[in-house]
Amino acid sequence: MPDKTYKLIELVGVSEESVDQAVRNAVTRAGQTLKGLVWFEVTQVRGLIKNKKWGR
Repeated sequence: MPDKTYKLIELVGVSEESVDQAVRNAVTRAGQTLKGLVWFEVTQVRGLIKNKKWGR
């Protein structure tokens, strides 16, 4: 197996629709400027609380 080296970058995806959409937004944006994207990792999920409810 050939040696491989990966560069880690940190992105923050945002969506008022869903966590899944926030991930899509971040990966899509990264793909516009970075080459060779092959995987991603979600390390944190945060949300906004309004009127004692999470989400919109």
